[in-house]
Amino acid sequence: MEKTFDLILTLLGFKGRTSLEKFILIVVINIGVILALIQLADFLDASAIVAIYYLLIFIPFYALMVRRIHDVGESGWYLIIPLYNLVLLFSPGQVGANDYGPDPKEKKKLVKKKVKR
Repeated sequence: MEKTFDLILTLLGFKGRTSLEKFILIVVINIGVILALIQLADFLDASAIVAIYYLLIFIPFYALMVRRIHDVGESGWYLIIPLYNLVLLFSPGQVGANDYGPDPKEKKKLVKKKVKR
């Protein structure tokens, strides 16, 4: 139960950082899901399926984008600037901790070191 609650907070949370790799993976998975839902909706003649999915992922995806911009070291408010936000979303993150939290890549390094021991 506690892990489920942590996952929900992670999905909906605007604090912290998300690495570029994790961001791209989630974007690619969402594109795949959306394309599959479009095909399913076309087959079933029920376009509401895609609309419901968009509504379900809107806030978690927006939170993901804010955390991605935090990884670059900028405020999430930069999402409202049209083209500049795309530059920030796909820029490499800052190495080490910044004002928004620890480097998400450092967490992976620590886990790998513990596994090797």
